[in-house]
Amino acid sequence: MDQQRWKNIESIVDKALTLSDQQEQEKFIKKACEHDRKLYKQVSTLLTSIRKAKAVNFLEEL
Repeated sequence: MDQQRWKNIESIVDKALTLSDQQEQEKFIKKACEHDRKLYKQVSTLLTSIRKAKAVNFLEEL
């Protein structure tokens, strides 16, 4: 993955995380990635991973 693509993913994820709930996040990323299915999948996967990490508080176990 090139650096510009990663910056784009990071920007979308950062903005999505400012939204209050998962449904709003989903609407936002669908619109932000509407012409790039691969981008949508990458952003969605990263957001899912972040949610799972928050749910289990993995950092507290270290």
